[in-house]
Amino acid sequence: MYFIIDALNKYKQGLKELIELISTSLILSDKVRWLVSSRPEVDLLIKLKNLDSQNLVITETLVELDMQSQKGRVEKYIKHKLSDLERFKVGNIYTDDIRAIVLYKVSEQAENNLLWISLLFKNLKTICRQFAIKKVKHYPLGLSKLYDYKMTRIENKTKHPKYCKDILAATYLTYCPASFSELAILVPWFEEIDPYTIIKECESFLTVRDETVLLIYKLAKDYLEVSYTSRLQQGGPVQGYADISQRSLDAMSKLSQNIYALPHVGSELGDKTVPSPDLLQGLRYSCVYWVQHVCQVYSQLDLYQSIKESKENSFDLHDNGQAHKFLEEHFLHWLEALSLMGKTSEGILMILSLGTSIPVSCLL
Repeated sequence: MYFIIDALNKYKQGLKELIELISTSLILSDKVRWLVSSRPEVDLLIKLKNLDSQNLVITETLVELDMQSQKGRVEKYIKHKLSDLERFKVGNIYTDDIRAIVLYKVSEQAENNLLWISLLFKNLKTICRQFAIKKVKHYPLGLSKLYDYKMTRIENKTKHPKYCKDILAATYLTYCPASFSELAILVPWFEEIDPYTIIKECESFLTVRDETVLLIYKLAKDYLEVSYTSRLQQGGPVQGYADISQRSLDAMSKLSQNIYALPHVGSELGDKTVPSPDLLQGLRYSCVYWVQHVCQVYSQLDLYQSIKESKENSFDLHDNGQAHKFLEEHFLHWLEALSLMGKTSEGILMILSLGTSIPVSCLL
């Protein structure tokens, strides 16, 4: 049995337990193999050897491949990406001379960064071979400058820069990847234009998997975190959280009693009882996470005070505020919707969050 784990260093929770599981499996069985990639800071080998201090079962089976020190690894990867160009129409006319120059220039500028190389060759697939060398020479060095370059292209070269920034902001701020139907609520224009068109213009940042929009690399998320206020939205993340809060509350105000028209209380929910179209499909993210977005806004009180004065943001928990009205009119409808989604426990935690995260002074 082979298990593959990519980017072990990105695990925030459960890392200790996972390493213990790997250690135990290697001790108990010689039929299990693990292929694990990680940055050096995890120091997986040392941790496994410490867990195996009583015997030599693990120590004898460990094999380390240090990609950073492997000679010629970057050149091999560049050659592999060059060969991929042959599958595309523009790649069929690459000459040996052009390949050699591209190989040399990319190797010279890559700084051993495989992600940078990958993004460069993704761009080369879209241009004719006579421009390939020029493109490589002028391609921004380093990932930070590269993402700056990509964002500038979105601002100046795409047909829908505002739409691109809206979807980048929403994707960055959401607590989990959102589906197209969920983003249709979080981004106001989403049903007015083909979303694939916008995501294609943001392809250096976003990708689509099973009708769900995701940030393609963690480095893209890191870049958006640093440049959010200057490149995406003037009000910064707090304005984005406020917008999502308001739109979620607007959408959830359409909830009603027994939204699935179940025959009686306690009916078992199955495929046949879920209506088509599913009336809750697009509301799932908003129902589960709207409270977190509201709490994010209230956690930044100074910025909130300036936003609160805007007529465009009225999600307050004050009397007659949008959130107050929603809870007054649709609280039970919301709990019912959460139960139909299997998220009742999350609803309890959200109610507690509202009671503990919002300062009393904000409600007066």
